[in-house]
Amino acid sequence: MIYFTADTHFGHASIVRMCERPYPDVGTMNEAMIAAWNERVHGNDTVYIVGDMFFRCADTESILKRLKGKKRLIVGNHDGSWIGKVDLERYSLSVDHFLEVSDGTHALTLCHYPMLTWKPGKKTIYMIEDNFFRFWYRFVPRNMSVISSGRMSLVYEQAVKRFYPDYMGLVFEKMCQEYLLRYAQDLPVMLSDVGQWWGTDAKTRKEIQIDIVGTPVEGNEYLIGSCKYRNEKIGMDELELLRNYATVFRKDGIFHYYIFSKGGFTPVLLEAEKQGLYKQSYHNSIYHNDSKNHLLLKNN
Repeated sequence: MIYFTADTHFGHASIVRMCERPYPDVGTMNEAMIAAWNERVHGNDTVYIVGDMFFRCADTESILKRLKGKKRLIVGNHDGSWIGKVDLERYSLSVDHFLEVSDGTHALTLCHYPMLTWKPGKKTIYMIEDNFFRFWYRFVPRNMSVISSGRMSLVYEQAVKRFYPDYMGLVFEKMCQEYLLRYAQDLPVMLSDVGQWWGTDAKTRKEIQIDIVGTPVEGNEYLIGSCKYRNEKIGMDELELLRNYATVFRKDGIFHYYIFSKGGFTPVLLEAEKQGLYKQSYHNSIYHNDSKNHLLLKNN
């Protein structure tokens, strides 16, 4: 049999409290996980550990000896604390940072870290939907030591606040998608669904991402949009980028362009309507204030 696991964190005392693992202490946690492992895994089974097997563990080698199966480690961000202290060739078939394998039916790509692309080219991309978990995985693991020491308030500006706009980008995208699908009035297209789209530009051979693609109930008219959670104003270059992306998405569609911007729009983009290049219309803000923060641009 082939098994996959990750983030066991053997020996990590703080993980019991931080992740609310149901054990009174780290020793009990270690014993419970060893027992669960050996109940399922047998001597000839292969176990892929996709990162963070141990952290701050006092008896790493004794645990490795007790765990059944042929172990293959894919290194995670916490594994550097222990892999140089034991002879892994005795306990593991392989140690890799990235590994492509097959379970006999599926081709699998194993990596501890998030990946935007992998072989083959046509793929499904999964994303954590719950914003609480996205916040946790974005900020908590990398700041675990400072949180445990009670000093988070001292480093918040540097460790969290300066990265917060990047985190909020996906939240803002979701807000904009929900707005278009559920609340926007007088849209040029009757939408059946709104989401993101990924694809490869055949000319540049680069992967592109469109923040918003609204698909119609019927016909070939689409909403193509971008969401920018920045304090700077968005200009014509963003509109031109959307137009290029739209041709990668479909060659035969009619497109209506939506741009959502936290920081508003440049005078040049707003002037486009006066020049007759585009028709623009404003709608009520999706925030609870009076600012105009999104713009619909349609080809005449």
